[in-house]
Amino acid sequence: MITLRFFFRAVACWAACVALGPSMTRAEFLTSLSVETTPWGGDRTLYTYTLENSNASTLNAVQFALEVSPTADLDHLSGPVGWLITYEPGDETIDFLSLAEETDLQPGSTARFSFSSPLGPSLSDYLIVGLDLPSVSVEINQGQVAGPGATAIPEPSTLTLLGSGVLSLLGYSCCRTKKSPKQ
Repeated sequence: MITLRFFFRAVACWAACVALGPSMTRAEFLTSLSVETTPWGGDRTLYTYTLENSNASTLNAVQFALEVSPTADLDHLSGPVGWLITYEPGDETIDFLSLAEETDLQPGSTARFSFSSPLGPSLSDYLIVGLDLPSVSVEINQGQVAGPGATAIPEPSTLTLLGSGVLSLLGYSCCRTKKSPKQ
């Protein structure tokens, strides 16, 4: 159940992001994100993300969001205790959000997030939000990491159509050069 405290915390975070934008303060937010993918359950891949908030960081990590394919069909979602996981089948993002300052990822700490998907890894955008509510310091780290994504593989009928089009163009150009106009 979402508490009133969580609601005010989310609104304050959103307002700070809108009002200040990322990187408007001099706070240091130094994080690293790594992923381990392993085959799981026969036809699925288990994705395990390790988020490290550096000792040199001055902000707590309060949110981790990852772009996923709408067909990712994520299952077996897990994150740190006290973090809200937001995902529904068909969503293009999975979001992990700390519900209270006590559960934020403090500097010098690591946290693990995981889920499984039938899709293999491809590059996905991610976003990590650092927040210090008392000083209203907000920083955003973003980048790309392996995530469940659909790779574009042409269907056989598409390849057949493409091949016949190329052959037709080749045939047309050969006939055209043979039938040069007389001068």
